[in-house]
Amino acid sequence: MTLIEKLSNLGGIVDRDEMAKACSEIPDEDLRLEFLTLALTYDQNIKINEEIFQKQSREIERLQKEIDELKKAK
Repeated sequence: MTLIEKLSNLGGIVDRDEMAKACSEIPDEDLRLEFLTLALTYDQNIKINEEIFQKQSREIERLQKEIDELKKAK
């Protein structure tokens, strides 16, 4: 398996242990640590973005209800 193939396999992994195992197959020790850090950071970014999206969606729903109530009051 080429390095490119190994790196492409990291994209779908979300479990830390699986990620560490997959990264251990990358030949250079420094690169392994850097790729592991990058992959875990990326995973955390996805989670944070999802939380932000959920919070914004709730705010949009709240504001839409407020707009609807104001329209009814007219």
